[in-house]
Amino acid sequence: MIALREASHLDLGYVESMLKWCIDEGALFLADGGYSPERGARSLTRILQDPGALRIVWEVDDKVAGCLLATIADHPWCETRFTNVDLMYVKPELRRAPIFDRMINLLEGYAEMNGAVPLLQITSGLNLERMHKLMNRKGYTHAGGTLLKRGVEHGHASH
Repeated sequence: MIALREASHLDLGYVESMLKWCIDEGALFLADGGYSPERGARSLTRILQDPGALRIVWEVDDKVAGCLLATIADHPWCETRFTNVDLMYVKPELRRAPIFDRMINLLEGYAEMNGAVPLLQITSGLNLERMHKLMNRKGYTHAGGTLLKRGVEHGHASH
């Protein structure tokens, strides 16, 4: 049985595991400096304690199977607010289940409640073409991309 619930600081271990799975799959794009467990734990703790954040954990048969963490951000150049998806993950064996559709519906509801535009910044190495087609069917359009210069670690160019 698939169930969802609000995540709290008590879920830090579960969410950290999902973040690591996401990184191991190559589904989360990181700069050359790599993953910092300390910074990751601080960021996840901040989000899990933020009462304004969308913090959802998915359980299948009482086992954590996915999560959605998002916050609202102000656009720096106009009055538009948008969602900032910090982590969206579903275990690979459950990706054909309706979990993803429910995640998008929750994200859109969260955006609407906060007067924001739902925005997905996909920084993934996993089948971007498939993700774009899926999101196009849901009414999303491709609006830019992410460019990263390799060989830069911790904000300093390597020589």
